Amino acid sequence: MTNSKWLSNYKQNELEIYAETRKQRMFVGTLEFNKKQNRYILTYDKKYVVWKNAIPLGPELKLGRKPIYSDSKKLFPSLLDRVPSKNNPAYEEYCVSQGISPKERNKIILLGTIGTRGPSTFIFELVPDIDQLVRVEIAKIRKTTGVSISELAKALDLNYATFFKTISGKITDNNAQTILKILMGEPKALQFQIHLNSRKIHRDTFDSLMKYSKSLTPISIESN
Repeated sequence: MTNSKWLSNYKQNELEIYAETRKQRMFVGTLEFNKKQNRYILTYDKKYVVWKNAIPLGPELKLGRKPIYSDSKKLFPSLLDRVPSKNNPAYEEYCVSQGISPKERNKIILLGTIGTRGPSTFIFELVPDIDQLVRVEIAKIRKTTGVSISELAKALDLNYATFFKTISGKITDNNAQTILKILMGEPKALQFQIHLNSRKIHRDTFDSLMKYSKSLTPISIESN
């Protein structure tokens, strides 16, 4: 049975597209599924559009600076062609090899796994959900150490209300998120911050967080 739990580390509605030649990889643009509009949106990167070797992703996906919108609920034909047909005898094998369920229906996920590479130079890549990864790491800290959200906010020198809403996904605060990404991704940065703010927190909190941070390794993105 395929375990697709690793997919929770990635955005479910967005892909990055690259063009890879023998010597370089060029960012082509993004593909997004907009739930409100029920459409796929392709946006070419401005630098790619003016690149001398740039070619469109398909005949209906002409190069340009404006976003290209699909028909309602339908993926662009040129991109849909990258996903193997379910009628293919090897379809289930393709899925298992990429760590997804053969029953997976999300076309963003399908493109970023079994459709990621094809005969062209274009490569589709799933985008890590950094905010989700940070929330998971913070949950691990609290579960392991028993430290409260308010004490953890003090240790990280973050405003409590902003910190709470950020890790709850209720708001997007760029400053708090940037700090959290750095701290959760690098144990030494976390240890430094705890030492820096040790005067603000209880000794038990300090000891628990330091013990936890010393057991960490930098965050890695779990894949299939």
